[in-house]
Amino acid sequence: MSPTRVTRNRRGTAQPSAASTGRLGRRDTLVASVALPLTTFSILGYEIVLTRLFAYVFTYHLTALAVSFAVFGLGIGAYVRIRWLAALPQRRLAVIAHLASAVSWLLLYVALMLTHHPVVIIGLSAMPFVFAGVAVSHYYEVRRAELAATTYALDLLGAAAACVAGVWLVAGVGADGALLVLAGLAGVAGGLAATRLSATLHRPLVALAVLCVVLPAAAYGFRTRWPDPLLNRHSSVDKQLPRLLREHGEVVDTAWSAVGRADLYQTPNDPDKLILADATNSTVFLADGGGEGLRGLFAFVPYAVAPVRAALVLGSGAGLEVRLAREAGVADVEAVELNDGIVRLVRRWQGFGGPVYDQPGVALFIDEGRRFLLTRARRYDLIQMSLVLTASAQSGTYALAEAYLYTVEAFRSYLDHVEPSGALALIDDSFERTLKNTVTAVSMLEHTVGLSSDEAMKHVAVIMNRREQEQGYKYLLLVSPAALGDERVRALIAEARVRPVSFLWLPGVATTAPFEAL
Repeated sequence: MSPTRVTRNRRGTAQPSAASTGRLGRRDTLVASVALPLTTFSILGYEIVLTRLFAYVFTYHLTALAVSFAVFGLGIGAYVRIRWLAALPQRRLAVIAHLASAVSWLLLYVALMLTHHPVVIIGLSAMPFVFAGVAVSHYYEVRRAELAATTYALDLLGAAAACVAGVWLVAGVGADGALLVLAGLAGVAGGLAATRLSATLHRPLVALAVLCVVLPAAAYGFRTRWPDPLLNRHSSVDKQLPRLLREHGEVVDTAWSAVGRADLYQTPNDPDKLILADATNSTVFLADGGGEGLRGLFAFVPYAVAPVRAALVLGSGAGLEVRLAREAGVADVEAVELNDGIVRLVRRWQGFGGPVYDQPGVALFIDEGRRFLLTRARRYDLIQMSLVLTASAQSGTYALAEAYLYTVEAFRSYLDHVEPSGALALIDDSFERTLKNTVTAVSMLEHTVGLSSDEAMKHVAVIMNRREQEQGYKYLLLVSPAALGDERVRALIAEARVRPVSFLWLPGVATTAPFEAL
């Protein structure tokens, strides 16, 4: 016979002895020690995934909701369990919470194929946080107050691991695939939590937990045959890529990175392609062999007016500016691109676009532009930024980064890395942003160099592209550490004679009212 002693309460109901209860308590604590970090790993990983998912599906201002959902949902789940669900069997409730998380992630994946209505998607995306709040608060209670310090450490361990693994998860399977991975992980957590239950309840709940692992795995295997959850006929035309797809063309390839998704878009009659980040920010991907027309492009102007021996391209995208530098004979080209997904598409389609980043004299860095400059002690003849983050008003991925790249401190950093006879070249599609950047550059020269506004404006040239075919490449702002000399001014005037450009500001030559006011 088992040595477990059985006692009876006043109603005559059999109860385990103190020794048996102690063993159950230890098993509860042990299971909670594993299930708690697994739960916090899943939910923080989901929070990271949700920021990338919202950045792609919605406009930028909804991206921050992921953080709000996490804080609010975890708190609500804990409150509801303690306030209204305390009378229910708590072990069974924890299992149900895990399985409900798995189901809600599956439902969110399916819902994205059927609708992108913000109310539906936002409502479904909030549910896993509530269920996680129920489970996490239960595990804290199981481990008791005397183990609070180690419980909190386990909580943070799972969250910290998710901060690292979340990057790999998004880059590896994408935000949509990550929903299925997390659903399967919730099923594993549910099966683990079910081991604490009696045999009567254990078997059916374990069977449900296994189902919650198998269904996401099957969905992941068949997802290429189903509509793309993030890009389908329900996608908002507020974003550039869905708008293009409704007119013509198709997406022929996709790549994910930690900062978002990149799509390769093509039309039947256009020899070139576009790569779009988060369905909004586009970069031109030229076909190989089109070098004879590169010198006529607006972005080639900085190379045409002054010799460039070393160039730095920030936000190099699909590599158009890199190809321009090589066409100009620049022997030393450094390219910095934050979105590794774009680079992988360029390399994956090397047969179409050529070895953009793998040719002699070109060094590629996957990094953020300003951070990269902080690590470099060298100077360049030209630092070029073309259409970098100009669609940030619609982009979740880069919503908080635009001001960081175009501040007074940023301009100071750029010019600190430019040779005295060199230049910073910014190309934008917006007149308002170009004017704002000019004001920022002039302010930087006034406050850091001590120039008057009249003197500072002699370091600046603003050029407008009148060619309609080059969409986006509309305005060029040139800023030089030294005043633009007669030789460079004459070179700019010469370029204006052979290409369809006009000057909004050129010291001593041309002016328009907004720039004259500076």
